[in-house]
Amino acid sequence: MEFPITNPVLFIAVLVAIALFVPMIFDRLRLPGMVGLILIAVVLGPFGIGMLDRNVLIEFLGQAGLLFIVFVAGLEIDLGRFVKYRHHSIVFGSISFLIPQILGTLVGVYFLGFSWPSAILLGSMFGSHTLLAYPVASRLGITKLTSVTTSVGGTIITDTAALMVLAVIANSTGGTNEAAFWIRFALLFVLFLVLVFKVLPPLTSWFYRTVPDEGARDFMFTILMLFLFAFLAEFAGLQPIIGAFFCGIALNRLIPERSPLMNRVQFVGRTLLVPIFLISVGMLVDPRALISDPYTIRIIAAMSVTVVVTKWLAAFISGKALRYSWTDCWVLFGMSVNQAAATLAAVIVGYEIGLFDTAVVNGAIVMILITSLIGPSATAHWGIRLAESGKSRRAHLGESPQRILITIANPATVEPLMDLALLIRDPNSREPIFPLAIVSERADVDSKLVEAEKLLARASIRGTSADAPVYPVTRIDVNIAEGIRRTLVEQQITTVVIGWNGRVSLARRIFGNVVDQLLAQSRQSIVVARLTRPLNTVNRVILAVPRAAEHEVSFADSVHLIKVLCNQLATPLLVLSPSEDSETLQTITRKTRPSVKIEFKTISRLRDLPEVLDETLESDDLVVLMSARHHRLSWTPSLETLPRKIAESHPKQAFLVVYPAEDIDRRPTDDPEPIAIGSLDDAYDEDEHRLIARERIALNVEDIGMREVLCDLLNADFGDDPTLRDRLAAGLFHSAYEYPVEIRKGIFILHVHDAAVLEPQIYFATSANGIRLPNSSDRARIMIALISPESATPAQHLRALNRVARQLHSSERVDKLLAAKKISQAWQELKGLNETES
Repeated sequence: MEFPITNPVLFIAVLVAIALFVPMIFDRLRLPGMVGLILIAVVLGPFGIGMLDRNVLIEFLGQAGLLFIVFVAGLEIDLGRFVKYRHHSIVFGSISFLIPQILGTLVGVYFLGFSWPSAILLGSMFGSHTLLAYPVASRLGITKLTSVTTSVGGTIITDTAALMVLAVIANSTGGTNEAAFWIRFALLFVLFLVLVFKVLPPLTSWFYRTVPDEGARDFMFTILMLFLFAFLAEFAGLQPIIGAFFCGIALNRLIPERSPLMNRVQFVGRTLLVPIFLISVGMLVDPRALISDPYTIRIIAAMSVTVVVTKWLAAFISGKALRYSWTDCWVLFGMSVNQAAATLAAVIVGYEIGLFDTAVVNGAIVMILITSLIGPSATAHWGIRLAESGKSRRAHLGESPQRILITIANPATVEPLMDLALLIRDPNSREPIFPLAIVSERADVDSKLVEAEKLLARASIRGTSADAPVYPVTRIDVNIAEGIRRTLVEQQITTVVIGWNGRVSLARRIFGNVVDQLLAQSRQSIVVARLTRPLNTVNRVILAVPRAAEHEVSFADSVHLIKVLCNQLATPLLVLSPSEDSETLQTITRKTRPSVKIEFKTISRLRDLPEVLDETLESDDLVVLMSARHHRLSWTPSLETLPRKIAESHPKQAFLVVYPAEDIDRRPTDDPEPIAIGSLDDAYDEDEHRLIARERIALNVEDIGMREVLCDLLNADFGDDPTLRDRLAAGLFHSAYEYPVEIRKGIFILHVHDAAVLEPQIYFATSANGIRLPNSSDRARIMIALISPESATPAQHLRALNRVARQLHSSERVDKLLAAKKISQAWQELKGLNETES
């Protein structure tokens, strides 16, 4: 066989074989696969055995691979964290450019004897860096971590600065009028930024919304935009890689990380184009010229040592300035030491205008090879440690693996519901998604089974295209809701995604018979979705939270689910809540991972949400209502009508209703033992339990705020557990806001259920001037707080309230209580609550 290979079919076959087998071999050697691709290209390339020639095909595909690397880097960057830590990228980018630029220039002038223009251009080569190690970070799952986000963001600064130095040097050497050059460059650069950030996102969003998604169309349009804007960047005087990177950032929120479209982009890039780019880099190295000329060896040594040392200094100086760990600093070094695109551009231009000779070109190639070995190796070695530490930090989110089930019934909602499940799926979950189709026994079972299998096949294809495992389930049952409930138990499901068409008949309570039954019969987190537009076109998520929801057991888990969705969509989160305990709500919401941009806004009442949305809502918003099951702390009757009201007032609006999971350990068993609350005769033996005690009485309290008064009262029993005390106070405050019981003028009973209380107990307070009720001008001169066990039935709880009301029915007793100056005087009137009645 003659070398180089000229047969195009065989040539492509050899390239594919190299891209397939070499990374596999180097993975077994515990070395990055990209290092193997570069080394094998040196051996097989034109300066090795000559088996492969660096022809037009290699150059074209290699350029495309480089563009894919930086484009995917722009798509995968966590924009929320980038904005949050933008000063990190500015600090790192500035240091990572200035230190190599300054030291590299001095090395060029005083060690290599270069002229100042040549030395400045040489320093700019060291200042830039290319994200060759980004695929390694992506494979390790650390692209969302701060150090990696910082290195990616720093690329914008280093490469832009390096290419501007190149433009200035080339312009000054060519003798072009500097003012005219800068005016033209500035105008074209501004025009390019307007096109990429103001025109491209709405154009792409319009295409995704209006053109039917048949898989290839979205992908082809995305690739078209990638190469178009890479060309426009070059036309504006920038390098194409800057255009590709900006294009990725502009399309970031429109292509979620775990979406079929992202999987297609990554598949084409990682399996074909990026390996060919690495092969093309290896083909540039001439190993014989590297050892035959002392001057070349001197330049190679100076360039290689300078870039490694200066990038190491920049990474550790900026890392310590930003208070990163040593592991983060090493990852920062591994991500930023790689030289390729901007370096090749600078050395080729410098060679063409006479500032560099062939020795510098060879030195640059060797420097690229050396950094291509060091960067991915350092990123792989230290990135594994970073990934392991990240997993340990995430362990607190819960030991139970997330398992998402999607109910499939409507052919029009199969793909949208699967997309939603993919977006809320925890990034570290290895559990499959469970699409479920229920066939009723009352229907034509055989034909319905065929239809169900078709729907499940579509769901499976959608999940597989996003590289997510799918486990389809078919079930035959008389009752649809019961069939879903049984599947939840059998498959240990944690989250249910179910569609809703927005219509409610008079026979239905909230959503419809199936959903309402499922809410009543299950304990898992349930997401009811009304999707009227592609989720990747959402620009903001509006979360409406009911009062006291922050005190629910699973509130943080529901916030985590919603923030994962925001993180995947790269959208900010606006939280609307009437909660008086805004500090607790904001603290939990902000501390729950992942990190997204959050804004809080207080509204007067949740029942007014449709009117609030009229003023706040924009066309590309997604509304999420956090609801609650019946008898939960945050439940109110308005939660049952809000979904219908939103659907009627905003018929084209996409929205979700999220029901937090219930704490299984705190719920009663299927057959709970009755608790003797009804007559209160046997349950309140004074030696064992007292409904009211002296320490639970407070007289003539000041109106310091109802919540504060309640906390002071609850300190008698819960002072050593502030969290529980505050939760109970919040529940009682919620009762005063939503459904206070006024048994007589100025006498109010507040009541709540809670799992932490095993027996009913009463707290009593009087106030001469009255305690102002929330959202009301009424004042409570006598306030009674009743806390009952969560397992108490409504009838038992109402009988307890009736017992308290009868004790305070007497006007004479009320007057004595209001006039009491000592606890003992009030105790004489109230201790009858503890006595057995005949």
